[in-house]
Amino acid sequence: MKVGVKNPQKNTFYMKGTFRLFTLVLMAMSVFSCSKDSVKEFEDEINRGAVTITAGITSDTKTKTTLGDTSGESTKVYWEEGDSFVLSIGGEDYTFDIDPAYSNENPSTYATFTCADAPETIAAGDYVAKYSNATTPTQQAGTKEGLSDYQYMEADIKVDAESYLEDVSIKFYTKVSVVELTLTHDDFKGATVSDVALKNAGDVVAQSLQSTSFTGDSDGNIVVYFAVPAGKEFTAATITATCDDKAYSATINSALTTVEGKLYQVKKSMTCRTVVSSGTCGDDLEWEVTYTDDENSLTLSITGTGDMYNYRYSSPLTPAEYIDKITSVEFPNGLTSIGKYAFYKCEKLASVTFESGSQLKTIGHGAFERTALTSIEIPASVTEIGSSAFIYCDELASVTFEAGTQLKTIGSSAFEGCSTLTSIIIPNGVTSIGSSAFDGCSTLTSINIPDGVTSIGDYAFHTCSALTSIEIPAGVTDIGISAFAACRKLASVTFEAGSQLKTIGYYAFQVCESLTSIQIPETVTVIGSAAFRETDISSIEIPAGVTEIGSYAFKDCRSLVTVHCRPVTPPELGYDVFYSSTIYVPSSSVKKYKEAENWSAYKDHIIGE
Repeated sequence: MKVGVKNPQKNTFYMKGTFRLFTLVLMAMSVFSCSKDSVKEFEDEINRGAVTITAGITSDTKTKTTLGDTSGESTKVYWEEGDSFVLSIGGEDYTFDIDPAYSNENPSTYATFTCADAPETIAAGDYVAKYSNATTPTQQAGTKEGLSDYQYMEADIKVDAESYLEDVSIKFYTKVSVVELTLTHDDFKGATVSDVALKNAGDVVAQSLQSTSFTGDSDGNIVVYFAVPAGKEFTAATITATCDDKAYSATINSALTTVEGKLYQVKKSMTCRTVVSSGTCGDDLEWEVTYTDDENSLTLSITGTGDMYNYRYSSPLTPAEYIDKITSVEFPNGLTSIGKYAFYKCEKLASVTFESGSQLKTIGHGAFERTALTSIEIPASVTEIGSSAFIYCDELASVTFEAGTQLKTIGSSAFEGCSTLTSIIIPNGVTSIGSSAFDGCSTLTSINIPDGVTSIGDYAFHTCSALTSIEIPAGVTDIGISAFAACRKLASVTFEAGSQLKTIGYYAFQVCESLTSIQIPETVTVIGSAAFRETDISSIEIPAGVTEIGSYAFKDCRSLVTVHCRPVTPPELGYDVFYSSTIYVPSSSVKKYKEAENWSAYKDHIIGE
């Protein structure tokens, strides 16, 4: 593509070949066109292989674009050396650089942009031109009139079926909005305030466009301007500032989505957060302990990205002098793991906050052991809850999982001893429930086990004494030792159709006093020792595939009247298995059963059927 330069005598613009002139006009539409003949007239004057596009600015004000505010001001932004824009042609980007001769100090009516590598022809279609000093808006200190580094403008260009640009208008618009904040605190009266930033989900959206420090007026007010990319949504955005080495913050609680050129005026009363200690907790992570009103109620805030260090239970992250005063913890969205024993024995830690968009993958071993958490929502990004992560959090009443959760593993003892946890919906992606995962959750009344789970660990739901029913998914092949032992109110155990269960572990349902019946799946081969001891089962059918029944499997089942044992070959039998039941076996196998080791003890109770 060849685009001609401005003819100073005729004040017109030309295009080579099949292209027509177009002019970039900022924030307002201007259309220029010329005949194909005039293009031909100046064809020989155009430097072959280069594209030059002229962009108009108003010479008297030098205004490239305007950001208006509610008081009618405008923010002037100029072409500057190094400026460029990109025109996307045929899926490939071509950068147009400003003519080095252009100067803001002595501005011409037009700034010229040139691209030596642009194509000579262009097909009909839709194209996009973009202007930016940077790929994304960058932060820049300075006055409200110094916003050039924040400009990110783009425009649609339509090329007709005749394959040349004709009567084209390109309207560039800023992708930046200005937010005016009035920040108020008594401490600001006549004092210096610095490090003011606007954050969203923990990321700094923008820093002040003015100087890096302010002086509060007699009412404790400072006025700060921010330029932020359009389309940013401020939901619970945080404003932070520093005054006399103290941290101040406020929150924009309502959703606020920026649009091009609009100035939002917000007034916020700041809250003072006094910093009492700080340090590092990862290669790129820092922690800070602060308080707002009560120095005995501390918040530990973490900033940065990456994995947290692992700790020992004898020396967790929290400094010893503050461990019994930490009441809340704030995690950044860039955190990818919470280290082992990080908050061990923070016995007053009642709440944790994960910023939206959390990238957290792992909650480490013992991370929140023996804390005072009352509820927690696990971020969707978490794939593993480590062993003992929430063990003995005896005030933890609610555990939920963010929509779209990726959780795969619940580690051993993860929620052991959470005696106030009443219910939990385990995400569908979980494939493993570790040993003692919910051991001692004595108020847990309901639990779902998702279809993807293949094994239920030893003691997984041991002494969940309020649990009344459970359905075992078809994919589970093993129920671990004492998995549901001492679930005294467990009255219903069902197995999903197509069950692949092979093993019912030792003591699996021991002392489930309310369990009156159970249908053991046909796929089961091993019934472990004391598996159903002290249940209230009245009748049981042992599937034909069972090869082993452990000692005491049905001992002290005083209501067990009948046992239907289907295997043709007597299973290997442990000691003292049955109480005083009638045992029905295949008629052809009666003699074998009566003579088999340990079965012979029940020969007077064995009947063929």
